[in-house]
Amino acid sequence: MRRSYLLAVPWRMLLVVGLFSGAMLCVGFGHASVDFLGGGTFICHHPPGLLYSQPPAEGWYEHFLGEYALTDPNQQNPRIETIEPVVWFVLSAFDEEKEWCGTEFGFGPYDPALFDFATWGACVPSGHLELPSENWPGPEEGVAVVVTDVPWYGQIVPVYYFAGYAAGLSGRIPLAADPLSGFIGWGNCLTPPDVVPSFCLPEMGVFDDGTRCYPDSVSEGVCCVGEECYVVSEWLCEQLYGEWHPEWPNCDGENVCLNLRVCCVGQDCSLTSDYECYLLGGQWHEDWTTCDPNPCPPDPQAACCVGDDCFILTEAECHDAGGSWAPWFPDCGPPNPCAIERVCCVGEECHVVTETECAEMGGTWHLQWHDCEPTNPCDQNPVRVCCLDEECLLTTLGECEDLEGIWHPH
Repeated sequence: MRRSYLLAVPWRMLLVVGLFSGAMLCVGFGHASVDFLGGGTFICHHPPGLLYSQPPAEGWYEHFLGEYALTDPNQQNPRIETIEPVVWFVLSAFDEEKEWCGTEFGFGPYDPALFDFATWGACVPSGHLELPSENWPGPEEGVAVVVTDVPWYGQIVPVYYFAGYAAGLSGRIPLAADPLSGFIGWGNCLTPPDVVPSFCLPEMGVFDDGTRCYPDSVSEGVCCVGEECYVVSEWLCEQLYGEWHPEWPNCDGENVCLNLRVCCVGQDCSLTSDYECYLLGGQWHEDWTTCDPNPCPPDPQAACCVGDDCFILTEAECHDAGGSWAPWFPDCGPPNPCAIERVCCVGEECHVVTETECAEMGGTWHLQWHDCEPTNPCDQNPVRVCCLDEECLLTTLGECEDLEGIWHPH
């Protein structure tokens, strides 16, 4: 797993492992607030007329906010148009005032001859810890910064500065994910922190127009992660593997993620939460609120193969008849799906024969498997796709059969 430096430092005496690259995020959201950083973006900005001679006594953070503060993202100037020594900034921009305690970004590929970096560093309100990569601020390098006492706060706020000289060449310096972590964005000040990526990736232009970025207003809704309820953006809900409900206003009062609705397990009807229905292997119907009368549909009928003979039966009826149920065949043809050749497993040996021939061989016939190549489906160990109704899992054949799923070896 890749590791985000932003989350790997001793932040508020807490060691937090980076949670990107497919792992679940830690969430502490309640309502929309200064903690919700969705829709934020970085901005590259050179204050027109700001030349570099020496660092200001109050530091670049206070100096920028005191004399060069942006009140509107339309004021951004992602272009350097002089060979005089200049200062330019990376700013965090949101659609409203926010608070955050960590940030991380990097540079993409660019020509190092574009700009001669003389000095650089974090723009912070007070104490901080900075973790740059080895050749920062070179091409494809990155940096992470966390505050140690006072957090960043505001709508358009500087987080980093660069001072140096343009050589007269034309090109762009793009912001990108920190290559050591694959992340570009912020962490808020919750414990543990929520990390949110930048909505847009800007570029600083050198004798060229850079790329402008603008924050986006991201709507929030209820996200149900099992029986836990959060108010987050749709994007973050997807990262949590939750179910997003923008039509629900909040998590106040009765936990909406515990709302009981109809769960159909075959024809059996019960009132459960979404998560409980999933554990039962059923189909949850959010709009159905009662089991009286029973709204669950009867078991579907499909082809059932008993030897080479085909019948249209329910799954239970097919099993009672000692047959192989084939829900992917709604009828018996023609052609007769039971008379075709399919995979027959005799132990781990794979053959393509009819069901009758497979029975004579003492094997197990698999109507849904077509061939033995390129992967032997009779090998019980490989992990392949297992379908449980509309759910898709990666399991071995034995595990899939225990779950009463349909295993797809190829």
